[in-house]
Amino acid sequence: MGNVFFWLVQLLLLSLWPVEAMTAQSQEQAPRSSTRSGPVSAPAEPQEEVELVEEIEIVDVVSVEPVATASTSGGMGVSTVVGRFHPALVHLPLAGVVLLALFELLRLGRWGEGLGKASLLLLGFTVLTALPAVASGLLRAAELAGKGARLSQLPAHRAVMLSAVGLAVLALAIRVLKGRNLAGVSRWIYLILVLGAAALVPLGGHLGGKLVYGDNFLPF
Repeated sequence: MGNVFFWLVQLLLLSLWPVEAMTAQSQEQAPRSSTRSGPVSAPAEPQEEVELVEEIEIVDVVSVEPVATASTSGGMGVSTVVGRFHPALVHLPLAGVVLLALFELLRLGRWGEGLGKASLLLLGFTVLTALPAVASGLLRAAELAGKGARLSQLPAHRAVMLSAVGLAVLALAIRVLKGRNLAGVSRWIYLILVLGAAALVPLGGHLGGKLVYGDNFLPF
């Protein structure tokens, strides 16, 4: 009976030994697996989506009407053609009034005794050639103003040249009315008018040159 009990105890121990061995083995492997796996990484945070916004610049489209020129209007008008002859037409009265002033100064002495008739003809020639020069200048100024050109010297140029022509016309009127009786006060008034016209012409020409070549073409 005692032997039977002994063998039963042995069989029970033998049956429990594999369970204990497996339990101990699993406990030994648990720390190893935990050390080998390393630290557990935190869950990745969701990346914020960046919305790309394109900047669009809105530009207002402005339609510009072309300036009417000779090519678009079907040809130059008569006034345009006459106005563009102004630079050529001004030379005759300019030279005439300067030469007239020289003649009248010579007539003050004995060197100009025979220049009386020549000076009268020259004065008439100067006034006659000044009229188309003035008309063409006014037409040319109107054309440039219609195109929006900035003509800062135009008012002064126009005033000076019209004054010169007016003095020449007054001198011609005195000369025709007095004829051979041009003497005394009328003689000096006539001479002042001629010299005044001759003095204004270079100034007006200088201002006209600034209209063509610019305000800084000369330092004065």
